[in-house]
Amino acid sequence: LLSHRWEEMKVVPPDIQDKVVYELNAVGGIVKLQSFCKVARDAGYRWAWMDTCCINKRSNTEVQESVNSIFVWYCHSALTIV
Repeated sequence: LLSHRWEEMKVVPPDIQDKVVYELNAVGGIVKLQSFCKVARDAGYRWAWMDTCCINKRSNTEVQESVNSIFVWYCHSALTIV
């Protein structure tokens, strides 16, 4: 789980869906995503979760549900990268 500050050049699901992260053009939020995935991979994990990529910010309902659940996600995270 990546804990970070949302920025203007954030990655959204359509940017990465069905794509290989390491093959994407390394600009804006993609650089942060690629670095995060490398750290997680180097730590022995095959899966990583980054809120900007996994939460549909166009859906107020999804954002609110995610905000309400994030504490539990952090508690159950095997690795949290800040």
